[in-house]
Amino acid sequence: MSSKTPKQTLRERWSRLGASGGSGGANGPGYRYTILVASFLVMMISWGIYVTYGVFLNPLAEEFGWSRATISGAYSLSLPIGGVLGIAAGWATDRLGPRIVVTISGVLIGAGYMLMSRIDSVWALYVYFGVLVGIGMSGLWVPLLSTVARWFTKRRSLATGFAISGVTLGQVIAPPIISRMIIAFGWRCSCFAVGVASLAVIIIGAQFLRKDPGARAPLPAQGDTTGTHGSTVGLTLREAACTKQFWMVSVTFFLVGIGAFGLFVHLVPHVIDLGISGVSAATVLAVNGGVGIPGSFLVGGLLGDRIGNRKAFIIGLVPVIVSLLFLVPARQLWALYVVAIVFGVGIGGMTTS
Repeated sequence: MSSKTPKQTLRERWSRLGASGGSGGANGPGYRYTILVASFLVMMISWGIYVTYGVFLNPLAEEFGWSRATISGAYSLSLPIGGVLGIAAGWATDRLGPRIVVTISGVLIGAGYMLMSRIDSVWALYVYFGVLVGIGMSGLWVPLLSTVARWFTKRRSLATGFAISGVTLGQVIAPPIISRMIIAFGWRCSCFAVGVASLAVIIIGAQFLRKDPGARAPLPAQGDTTGTHGSTVGLTLREAACTKQFWMVSVTFFLVGIGAFGLFVHLVPHVIDLGISGVSAATVLAVNGGVGIPGSFLVGGLLGDRIGNRKAFIIGLVPVIVSLLFLVPARQLWALYVVAIVFGVGIGGMTTS
């Protein structure tokens, strides 16, 4: 007579299903697609609404009389907070797993937006959006992409490109919807609704994340090109900080981030200042995100898998620089669409690479 309890037997059956590659197994190879879809959805809702902050600038300025520099300062505050704490989020993911980290991030982001709907002072805007949302966003890049990378040893750039395309799809969907919501219901109700939606989607998506695929295929050995490009060598943070490549990438992303996130925040108010309607201005931002999807797949994903991430990154950087140079003289709506398209393709490829 077996001494195993029904609970133990059920757990063994579940483990065997995962080990056999069934998509239902939480540790099976097929489960990586669940990880990928969950990461995509979390990226879509979180980053989609985050880069749409610019649609709130004019309503806040009209109600409180604050300058755009003051309002955008909350967004500027959230960026270094999210960047610095992203290191801590990676550390926490290694120890606690992505599910806990992303769940906490969802709570902070949802609470930040819902509290932001009740602000009546500058300090409240900076605390609720700059601090709470900034901390929350720190757990929605490194944990998600590192988890996807763990589950995909082959075509890793393509899988990463799919996950990151959630950001660009969110940028397509969020600006027109939120802009129309503000017109219909006001910015406070819209902000509260954004908080509820982000809270629900991020927390639900986080429950499908798993830290490690368990019995996954080993990473490619040195000289093996069947997985990624060449060898996969892990470095500690201290070891990485002693390499020039680390600082070159860090400085590059810092400079590109200034241009990219600055554009996300100020593009809609800038287009409105040119005499174009708020809905059309939000559509320009949406177009920028829409073309980022093929940029993520073609430049950063497929091209990155073929020629290497460094070359794909450089190819993506060129249209970003060109589009920013032509943004200033652009005055007509069609010209702004062209700038948005060129910029979106480039930045989509760069972030994936």
